[in-house]
Amino acid sequence: MPQQESKTDMYVDPYTMELFYNYTITNYNRLVNNTDYSAKERYEALVVDAQDFIDLITNEFEGLSIDYSAEAYAHNFVTDLNQ
Repeated sequence: MPQQESKTDMYVDPYTMELFYNYTITNYNRLVNNTDYSAKERYEALVVDAQDFIDLITNEFEGLSIDYSAEAYAHNFVTDLNQ
């Protein structure tokens, strides 16, 4: 059985979350208003965007590390949208 991430695993510090909010989330934006895609498919697209963001930060900004999962970024993004 796959292990689910706990609430503490979903934490993302405010600094890097702010960076993610300002990152162009191409895959998610392409699907967000299209009702042909399920919420799960839109969430999975957001996870892909979050992984792209993590990869970009890791490769382009020496000394800045991201210790959070792509799922944690997606979770926090969706949670903030729903507030």
